[in-house]
Amino acid sequence: MTAKEQQTIDQLLKTVSDLREENRMFRSDMTELITAINGKVEKKHTPVNLESDILSTVQLAMNESIKSVLSSYNSPLTKLVSSVVDEHSTTLRQLISNSFNEVIQREEFEKSIVSAFAHKVSRSIISNNDGLFDKVSNELKQDTVFKSKMALAVSNVVEEVLKSRKEVYGE
Repeated sequence: MTAKEQQTIDQLLKTVSDLREENRMFRSDMTELITAINGKVEKKHTPVNLESDILSTVQLAMNESIKSVLSSYNSPLTKLVSSVVDEHSTTLRQLISNSFNEVIQREEFEKSIVSAFAHKVSRSIISNNDGLFDKVSNELKQDTVFKSKMALAVSNVVEEVLKSRKEVYGE
């Protein structure tokens, strides 16, 4: 075998090796993408709101039932429940504390708090400056460029909502 042939074979082996490595990386990337997409799809199909509504309804019904049973005058159950709660107070306290910690440490909780706070601050600012906002609003209503941009923004929001509805509900 000549040196030129050996060099060609070496290049061919390197090319095959590179192709195998790229193929392995491609399969790995595709597996990750498919896993991520499947995770998103499964989350979309989880009826989170329905489950939380059912849970809150059940909790409310249980609460009302317990109240009605314990509200009778000198009910022996009141003393019994109090003694059982006192007996397990440390366990209940730890359970409630752990539950609070779990909820508070979630990113959704933090976002919810920030959003609620921002909403409250916005409402406070707006309510304290009604005259200023009315004046600015009236000036902007007379500006044709602003009206055009506002119409375009509203149109984009409507299109986005309709598009997301189609994706979620298949409409």
